[in-house]
Amino acid sequence: MVDAPPTRMRRRIANALTLLRKGRIGPDYRAPFDIVLSDRFVTLRRYRATTSSQTPSEGARAVLLVPPLMVTSQIYDISPELSAVAYLAGRGVPVYVADFGAPEALEGGLDRTLDDHVLAVSRCIDALVGLTGKDVHLIGYSQGGMFCYQAAAYRKSAGIASLVTFGAPVDIRRNVPFKLNDKLAEKLITGMRRVIGRPLEGMRGLPGTLSSRGFKLMAPLGELRHLVQLFGILHDEEALARLEPKRRFLGGEGFTAWPGPALRTFIDEFVVGNRMKQGGFVIAGRTVALADITSPICYVLGEDDDLALPDAVRAIREAAPRAHSYPVHVPAGHFGLVVGRAALSVCWPTVVAWTAWQDGRGERPAILDTAAEPSNTGVASGLGDAIWEGMGKLGLRLGRVSDTVRWQFPRVVRRTLMELAESAGGDAHVSLSRTLRDRAANLPNAVCFVYAGRAYTFADADKRVDEIARALQVAGIGVGQRVAVVMHAHPDALTAVMALNRLGAVAVPVAESTIAETISPDEVPNRVTVTLLVCALTHRAAAREAFAGQIALIGRGERPHDGDVIDLEAPPTEPAVATVEEAEGRMHDEAAVMTRAAGEARSISNREWVLAGLDLAIGARLTTADTLYCPHSLAVPALGLALAAALAGGARMQLGEPRHDDLGSTAAEAAVSQARIWDELMNSGATVVLADDELARALADLPLPERHSVRLVLGDGLSSEIAAALVDRLGRRTRYRPLASLIAAPTG
Repeated sequence: MVDAPPTRMRRRIANALTLLRKGRIGPDYRAPFDIVLSDRFVTLRRYRATTSSQTPSEGARAVLLVPPLMVTSQIYDISPELSAVAYLAGRGVPVYVADFGAPEALEGGLDRTLDDHVLAVSRCIDALVGLTGKDVHLIGYSQGGMFCYQAAAYRKSAGIASLVTFGAPVDIRRNVPFKLNDKLAEKLITGMRRVIGRPLEGMRGLPGTLSSRGFKLMAPLGELRHLVQLFGILHDEEALARLEPKRRFLGGEGFTAWPGPALRTFIDEFVVGNRMKQGGFVIAGRTVALADITSPICYVLGEDDDLALPDAVRAIREAAPRAHSYPVHVPAGHFGLVVGRAALSVCWPTVVAWTAWQDGRGERPAILDTAAEPSNTGVASGLGDAIWEGMGKLGLRLGRVSDTVRWQFPRVVRRTLMELAESAGGDAHVSLSRTLRDRAANLPNAVCFVYAGRAYTFADADKRVDEIARALQVAGIGVGQRVAVVMHAHPDALTAVMALNRLGAVAVPVAESTIAETISPDEVPNRVTVTLLVCALTHRAAAREAFAGQIALIGRGERPHDGDVIDLEAPPTEPAVATVEEAEGRMHDEAAVMTRAAGEARSISNREWVLAGLDLAIGARLTTADTLYCPHSLAVPALGLALAAALAGGARMQLGEPRHDDLGSTAAEAAVSQARIWDELMNSGATVVLADDELARALADLPLPERHSVRLVLGDGLSSEIAAALVDRLGRRTRYRPLASLIAAPTG
């Protein structure tokens, strides 16, 4: 029997008043679960089947569902009709969910970092592997999918049987609905970051209500359809009760706050730096890249998804070349990938079939054979498209400004330095150590250099330089004294050089092979007289045998018992005679004595060293988004120049690891293996490579993926044949420049 219009209207009014007064129609819904693990950052839930007949299938591995940061874990259990956990459990899949809770309601919740969330996922994996004795299928939606990728990369796929992601963007620069090349996208994003920089720094967190409104704004057609549907069933209490969980979820209850530190890292690392695609993001002090993932990946794209566009999602194929990746295309929007008709008819059945295939319990799902790969063109529409177009125009305007500032900033510094040289008569405090101190003050948490997979911030580096500078000062080293440093691509060697620079002393970097011969303090190198020789612990025996003067050791490890060797890591026995700041060198002071391959030694001033670094930073267009890769076997001047350039441009410096630590090896034996080069390049997301002949030969034969992050190779003494082979191997996206050309003929 059809209700008369007055009756239906009365019911509409009554139900509307109930919603306004109580906020709901039906009772709360939650699928039953147990808590397996609980700590400050995550609660691991185990969901139970609703009937005794729904027992886990024999041989089925557990699945771990990971929600996005700004959405509650209820995204996987909104209602009986829209519950992923109920669907999976009902088909014999053991289901677990990582619940991050509501940060705004938890003590210290708004102080959480991205590390906290990725490490929480990793702990859940450990707990499940220990509980079930099997690897886990890791499943994530939106940013939860990004967490899954990051955790898998951090663990190098240990304990992970496979990954399934829904609408998880990897290349953020492709997440715009109009075609934009990488450089223009970088300008747009960098320009927008400058606009929001100051308010972002002072933000404790992004409220859930704002995330909810943003979600609706970016998917206006879906929100409009939802409102029309709600009005159409306002007279039907049962239909309202069925829709209520979804309505309340989208209305704001399903959204939580983004903690401020996590938001800032997300923007700087993954939006501005694009390090999900490029590599080199930092988790627990370690550099990580998606190239470390080896588990098979099923990535689901929404053909109508306005928030995670297809090109951004499918970039996982390039970012994780060691993993077998399979796309699944679904005719749904972002929210509809996990909740709605398509989710229950396509997405979750695909998860059941995928996990069965990976567990050896079923055939390969036919849906994985989908060949069509839709592009971003035509994805966004209506108001969402207009918003993106407006942002694009604004970003391009800002991009022109930021491009000028960005590329010209080292030029401005260089011009200012030249003016200081003319007006201050050489009295101005200008040095590399001063540059490091400025970086530490302005970008304390930015990565300064990477070694052996560990990331060290500018604040870390500056503190370490201060410690070694004070130890050298106590040992009697002061302004103008020359100190030899056994130079190789290791943080301790660079620290020693910077510490001497901070004291106003003169660093005399020498190659490792130099102290394999008997030398005296008057012959290091090329008859340069030195007061002291600084070397690593591993070089102690060779240094004592070869060097007739005083030796100082740097580096942590088993301490020597030699009474005649200075230990720079030992606690000082007396206070420093002056503060390090008062001893810093001036621009025309001698800073270092560099020895080239031919053997000639050349003294350089602070001004010359800083200028050379600025020239290289300008010519190579180094920025904070770059990583400069320096292999172990580089000649001393090239390594010193790379240090100056990285500091001038604010770029990371990736130091290559030697194969051997002993000094008895030849240059060929100390070469970095191809496998290690691959790992270092991919792990750090290197964009600029400083290549000597040895590295260039290895790179020319290296099986790099079609799309890699290296944009520029700076050659240090490469032959024309090797340079040509290298350029041919790296492809047209990578340029080659001889290192000397950028210094001999500086731009600007």
